[in-house]
Amino acid sequence: MPSSSASSSRGAGPSRHRDAPYSTQGSSRANGGAARNGALARARAGEETDSGSDTVPSKQTAEQKRLLRRRYRALIARAEDIKGNITDHKPGDLATLLNNGASLYKNVTGPTEAVLDSRLLLDASEAGARMAQNIKIDNSFDVEEYLDRVAQFMGGQTRPVGARDDEPGDLDEHPELDAGTWDWEKLGRVAASHSRRAPVLGFLLGPLEIQAKERAPIQRKPREVVGPAVAPQELKEDDIIQSENETTKLVVEVAKILEAQDGCKANLFKFVIDPTSFGNTVENLFYVSFLVRDARVSLEDDEDGEPILTAVSPPEEEQYRSGLKKRQLVFPFDKETWSSLIKLYDIKEAMIPPRQAPATHRAPRNGWYG
Repeated sequence: MPSSSASSSRGAGPSRHRDAPYSTQGSSRANGGAARNGALARARAGEETDSGSDTVPSKQTAEQKRLLRRRYRALIARAEDIKGNITDHKPGDLATLLNNGASLYKNVTGPTEAVLDSRLLLDASEAGARMAQNIKIDNSFDVEEYLDRVAQFMGGQTRPVGARDDEPGDLDEHPELDAGTWDWEKLGRVAASHSRRAPVLGFLLGPLEIQAKERAPIQRKPREVVGPAVAPQELKEDDIIQSENETTKLVVEVAKILEAQDGCKANLFKFVIDPTSFGNTVENLFYVSFLVRDARVSLEDDEDGEPILTAVSPPEEEQYRSGLKKRQLVFPFDKETWSSLIKLYDIKEAMIPPRQAPATHRAPRNGWYG
């Protein structure tokens, strides 16, 4: 969802089952790979539970937490390097990275460190997936690899060392990319050693026998009995206006509830989650997204990496002209994530009062299903 200020949501705190990080809008790294991340996390958590020998320290000093976060960030940088340069690394490098991450996880006690661990697992899983895609499981001919080897045989290269396949090279900086400087005679001598005679003409002896294709018989299907035509329910303008007015009213109510909090601030998950209704939780996120879009609410991280909603005044047009930009993010949110966040934050009661479906949202006999 859009935000008028720089924001990123790190997700929730640690869980013994090590589910995937639940980040909200504003974090660009939580897209798409949550399922793979959660699977790896649960597998690692299962190993630790079976062993029974790992113990998590009950208390940690601030310096120990900073050191743990610094080590996690170093491993994340290593994982991103492996992901960006798959051809320069081996599966053993990825295994070493995961083993180091497993050693650090034994000391995780706070949500910030748990988010870093989940991010490490996400990057490692993406790197592993890319490595798996590069593994050949058949005897197919790889044209790109063949051209690379031929160029190296003649003393050249098809792309700079360490560059991606789609990254063009500069001939001034990399003269080995100029095909005109390669030793083509060397390649010609190798080819001549296997074929030294000129090609000759071949002749087609006798006419080709043409076999006429038999036409398959056409099978006609019996006509299906079609019932009476039914016109779709007509959507009236009054229905649309009534639905829009209802949404606007609820958005205003959510804004007032946030402004009534201490310091006009609230944790995103504690604010929107209704522990008794997954549907109300999704609706609350929907209404909060409107407030962020209209720059009436900002989404930022606190010192512990927790996503915080803050009621703010919309910026002026001059600020937009000066370079202020809105950001938008779509993130997955399912029932499993909802249940895990309720347990993590120990949410007993919804901050936004539960709502009953308005009359326009009930399914009348011959009306619009709003």
